[in-house]
Amino acid sequence: MRFGFRGRDVAPAPGLAASRTTLENAVLKATIAADGTLASLIHKPSGREALAGPGNQLWAYPVDKPRNWDAWDVEDDYAERGEQLTALDSLELVERGPHRAAIRVVRSFRNSTITQTYVLAANSPRLDIETTLDWHDRRVFLRTRTPVAARAMTATFECANGVVKRPTHANTSWDQAMYEAAAHRFIDLSETGFGVALLNNAKYGHNVRGNVLGLSLLRSPIYPDPLADEGTQSFTYALLPHAGDWHESGVREEAEDLNQPLLLREVSGLRQGTATPLAVGGIPAAFSGLKAAEEGGGLVFRVYEPAGRRGDFAVTAPGWTAAPVTILEEPQQRDAPAELMPFEVRSWRLTRG
Repeated sequence: MRFGFRGRDVAPAPGLAASRTTLENAVLKATIAADGTLASLIHKPSGREALAGPGNQLWAYPVDKPRNWDAWDVEDDYAERGEQLTALDSLELVERGPHRAAIRVVRSFRNSTITQTYVLAANSPRLDIETTLDWHDRRVFLRTRTPVAARAMTATFECANGVVKRPTHANTSWDQAMYEAAAHRFIDLSETGFGVALLNNAKYGHNVRGNVLGLSLLRSPIYPDPLADEGTQSFTYALLPHAGDWHESGVREEAEDLNQPLLLREVSGLRQGTATPLAVGGIPAAFSGLKAAEEGGGLVFRVYEPAGRRGDFAVTAPGWTAAPVTILEEPQQRDAPAELMPFEVRSWRLTRG
């Protein structure tokens, strides 16, 4: 992990191709069905088909009337009254450039319009689904469902500074209660050697039942706000097939990129070079923050271990001194068998000299 910059020309990766129903690069080949769902998503490095049925199915549950707390509750029997949205207004190739290609699907549901654009970048291992809802209906629950070609007893849900494992079955009353569960930027279902992640940049209600990845896109309750979710909203979610387990294949990093994409600015008259004011070494860690210290000057640098590993970890900042501190930015005395423990949050105060 390095924090710095390097000037260079940005050339597209070779191999991006597109037609009205296919998007393909060196990593993925996606095929769009006539009803706008994903007919196929092939992970080319492994040769695996990632889907076990139509992907990105859109389902509307038009009787979303909880017994209590209209805007907060989701009833456990909501799925019994759903309808899949299969009719299309249009399906067309809207972009075919050297860096990315895109297919747009437009649907109507009652008084609302759903516009989804399947986007594949030239060097991307994920298929983005850019979604814009022009919503004018009440008490309708909208979800996406994708059956994937992977099976496991548990799925991985990202949470603050780590992950939790949740069951993919409903064997007990506790399991049954997890028909809707929170996750931050991704969920992942992996078997030995292969898995599929569902990433998002604005939606947090998920579930995994069997091999079906689900994401809640919209609810339109009438209390306490009678016009909740009314109007236009945009967000993106993505499917990421991968070899190996989620933490070996960059799932968290791709989710980070989806939520905080690299910002580029074209400049001229500058010399190319590399600068690394801050670097770390050791086991993989996730960047949490770099901020001004609350008291006493200097900066506070914070990371966390995201996957349950332990091992060596060191911070290097030329011209600065790095001293361990607690989350309250007080001097820290650690008594741990490794420099970074599973799911540990660590902070350092950086002072000049």
